[in-house]
Amino acid sequence: MAESARTSALTQLRHDNREHVVRLLTELGPLTQSQLAKESGLSKATVSNLVKEMTAEEVVTVENTVHNGRRANLITLVPTRRVSLGIDISEHHYVLALVSSDRTELEIRKVGIEIPWDSKKFLESLSENTTDMLRGAKRKLKDLAAIGVGVPAPVEADSESVALTPMLPTWLDAEAVLPGIKELTAGPVTLSNDANLAALAEVAFGNHRGAENLIYVLISRGIGAGMYLRGDEYTGALGFAGEIGHIRSTSGYELCRCGNRGCLEGEIATVTMIKQAQAAGFRGETIEDVACAIHAGHVAVQRVVSDAGTVLGRALADLSSILNPDIMVIGGNPAVTSEVFLEATRIALRRHCLPLVADRIDVFPDSLAGKAVALGAAERALRKLGL
Repeated sequence: MAESARTSALTQLRHDNREHVVRLLTELGPLTQSQLAKESGLSKATVSNLVKEMTAEEVVTVENTVHNGRRANLITLVPTRRVSLGIDISEHHYVLALVSSDRTELEIRKVGIEIPWDSKKFLESLSENTTDMLRGAKRKLKDLAAIGVGVPAPVEADSESVALTPMLPTWLDAEAVLPGIKELTAGPVTLSNDANLAALAEVAFGNHRGAENLIYVLISRGIGAGMYLRGDEYTGALGFAGEIGHIRSTSGYELCRCGNRGCLEGEIATVTMIKQAQAAGFRGETIEDVACAIHAGHVAVQRVVSDAGTVLGRALADLSSILNPDIMVIGGNPAVTSEVFLEATRIALRRHCLPLVADRIDVFPDSLAGKAVALGAAERALRKLGL
């Protein structure tokens, strides 16, 4: 066990060092090997080994040059054609994000789920759309270097396997889908929780690029919090950190699908808001209908959504007192990105949180308009490659 932990730690260290080198070459341009060692703070031997590895993989090129009157090796990032594909799998649609290694969004595509639907039909649709997107971006299948997949369920960190399959869309068989996805690329395929990926996307592509302490709360059929703390993802010992949908609500006693009673999910998940709005005379059937009613001034619907925001705000106050983020992002559906929901959340958070903490927290709506999970999955795939 100790040897396995040591090997894992060394692998992670090499990955982090490689990512650091790529970032420096991206920001500063070509550097000599000595300059790279100086700028990175890594030893010359470590840089030499990384350069050999990255040259073999055609990530960088090495050219003989002269620096300060001495022979030197000039290291340059290859203007690569490599791309990653992010896949956000939901109940009624999936979203694809094709991203180049320099973080250019080549195409975002939303694909509807046909009913009846199964994993085989999904893979056929995915293959067709992936090929079409690559063609549109003037790329070939060999240029697809990695794929990231986001699912609305807890994912075990080490094995990258779904921990609670009942939380997946009813048509999705993850064990059947993943081997099919892996056939699309010779590179790695990563599986992650959707909220974690949404948080990663906000700091990589959204309005909060470079944020150090951000929590993204994704509200849909379930509720999850993706956490980006002290400049890195935080997923906990097993990968299950952020499952705030299953913390105890102060007022709910409904039986949750996890087996407990009074979970936050039962108070503010999309299906709950729809049912509560319908009980107040609202005739809509979807969360999009609820969002439209909010903007149309439907008083009862606005009250339902405001109450849900208050419940979330109390929960986020507890979370903020523990983790002390400075940015909270809310997303997952158009009702919770409405100002009615957000303002109720802000008020409750400030009322129930330690003032020293609350005064330094801003609550924002998702800035990526439904593409956060797919972009986060593409980003996770690129980072897996050390790019």
